[in-house]
Amino acid sequence: MSQRIQWPSPTIKTDDYFRFVKSFYLELAPSLSLEKRNIINFMQLLDEYEQLLQQFNHAYSTQTAGENFCTPIHIGDPAKQNYYSVAWDIQKANDLFAEKKIPALIPPAKIQNTRSIDVTEAMIAQMGDKLDQPIYITIYPPSNTLVVIDGNQRLAIHTARGTAEIKAFLFDPVEHLQFMTDDLSRVRYYIHHNITVLMSYYAGLIEQVYTDEDHSYWNLDDQIRWSQYLFINRVADLKQKNERISR
Repeated sequence: MSQRIQWPSPTIKTDDYFRFVKSFYLELAPSLSLEKRNIINFMQLLDEYEQLLQQFNHAYSTQTAGENFCTPIHIGDPAKQNYYSVAWDIQKANDLFAEKKIPALIPPAKIQNTRSIDVTEAMIAQMGDKLDQPIYITIYPPSNTLVVIDGNQRLAIHTARGTAEIKAFLFDPVEHLQFMTDDLSRVRYYIHHNITVLMSYYAGLIEQVYTDEDHSYWNLDDQIRWSQYLFINRVADLKQKNERISR
């Protein structure tokens, strides 16, 4: 039975984020050798990204195969509380990967719980044998975190108990993009990721960037890290798709 995504309202707040990024770049620019590092017009790109996020069709009608999980991703200056929401189809994750993956053992302290949960004895009792089931987490490069997409209560209980390691299915960026629920989530992810990579590049934290104009995201060489990869074509494709839908 399909389910409608329960999007929060609003789903995005990024005005202060773009002002933060532009201010950071302008303060940084005088110290950079922009002839070497200015691979694209960054300020113009930021304006285009901000406009795209404002105009992108909100796919509230997206249907999923079963359970879905929607969470805010916080960005920029923490004091400004900027964020955007993304969603994953948990049933699709099961269908695509669960039977093929072996649970990893990960310390709870390394995982970002996407829910604030007060652990109670009643919760623990209700959990029963499910407490030992693997949680689902994904590598989320723009935030440099491991994000829980299924199993927040189990993680909260293990954290409260001081469990040294818990079982988790760990999904890499290639995998989790395949079971995001919709293009709204993907375009937000791509834009956040691209801005993060470019800021790191301009700041000299990485020496080279790669784009999907030259390399397939699905077959990245081990030497090309997620922190060096730009989704140029993918953003352009989603922009064109959104323009067709919005006509």
